[in-house]
Amino acid sequence: MAAGGLNVAISLTDTAMMAALDPRALAGGAVVSDLYSLTFYAATGVLAAVTPLAAAAIGAGDAKRVGVIVAHAVALLGALALAGYWLVANSVDLLLGYGISIPRSADAARYAGYMGLAFCFMLIFALGRSTLAALGRGRPPMFILAFAVPLNAVGNYVLMYGAFGAPEMGLAGAGASSLVVAVFAATATIGYAVVSPVARSCDFASGFARFDPRLVVQIAKIGLMIAAASVAETGVFLSSTLVVAIVAPEALPAHALVFRALGLSYSTIVGLGQAVTVRVAYAWGAGARHREELARRTGEVMALLLAATFLAAFWMLGPVLAVALAGEAPDASTVAAQAMVLLPYSGLALAALTLGATSTAIMRGRAEVTMPAALTLAGYWLVGFTTILVATQVADRGAEGVWIGLAAGSIAAAAASWAYRNRLERASRAVERKLAPAPLEA
Repeated sequence: MAAGGLNVAISLTDTAMMAALDPRALAGGAVVSDLYSLTFYAATGVLAAVTPLAAAAIGAGDAKRVGVIVAHAVALLGALALAGYWLVANSVDLLLGYGISIPRSADAARYAGYMGLAFCFMLIFALGRSTLAALGRGRPPMFILAFAVPLNAVGNYVLMYGAFGAPEMGLAGAGASSLVVAVFAATATIGYAVVSPVARSCDFASGFARFDPRLVVQIAKIGLMIAAASVAETGVFLSSTLVVAIVAPEALPAHALVFRALGLSYSTIVGLGQAVTVRVAYAWGAGARHREELARRTGEVMALLLAATFLAAFWMLGPVLAVALAGEAPDASTVAAQAMVLLPYSGLALAALTLGATSTAIMRGRAEVTMPAALTLAGYWLVGFTTILVATQVADRGAEGVWIGLAAGSIAAAAASWAYRNRLERASRAVERKLAPAPLEA
């Protein structure tokens, strides 16, 4: 959770410094940044298959299997890096070609070029983070990102504003700073894998020598389902920026600020989900039914408490939070008033996200990924995006309509995930009762 929060802190730093540079630069940068995030979530979803597979191997007492799994995931990483670089680096031209207006498009295009390169290096960090999560080593990524936050802030200051004699790059400077941070994160992750005794015990080097195309296919199958669920979940949120830019451009600054607040909160949901996946996978790999049940119930209780916290914070503290988010931005009172309307829907969406993501994480720990991905896709896009279209095009609710749809999609996906998982668990208990030996007669 802490590592995720630090990752979002980097995004918030970029948002604040872009806004201080030029509100139009913020709008153009936000569009590119959200498309980058959408691509990144898809790619890291594929690589996230490493976590349950490696955790199950550790639970089964086969640590060297982790090295084999990671080595085969690197092959997927190369293909994802090439595709992601092209998409991110050319994102502005692609959007302009579809007739979508982007403020300061020339500056945004230069920013996108740097972000495309940053994407490749951040994939290395993402694979390392998934692997370390399976190994129970969550602190190294946190420390790396803790150093990356001030590094990014300093890089933005120097490259965006031309401090200390550096060239004044404006919006492109934020992208160049992100590239520096990405190279640092990737290098530090590889360095830790080289010196850490726990990581060395996985014998990554021999994993490359034992290449098996079937394992690549297995990782890809599980990873694509995880990626589909991740994109279904985050994609509708990230695409909401484009929708607001089209239907209510005057509310784009308020939407961007509320969206960043949701992103910071979402990092705690991702952290909880990853912890639940690892603990369930440990028990599942070891065949320890009681430990698996304990991990499931603990995760559910924590999810309920976290969901209640989000509801209380975004509903009861909405006005205070709106003023704090607006800060001293141009037209701060207008932005705060707009944000105040959107924050309650954001709280609802976060609460549902917490419950849905935790339920999916439990199933992911058992390598059950296909149906959860389908249910998530249906909840967010069939229910959520349809509601956005109706609320914005028929009811003409503007940015508020977008957030009504985001909340509706989150609730639908969470309800479907819990219903399906409860059905699976009831069926599993019924099978266990049938297979249980009959009691001995007195």
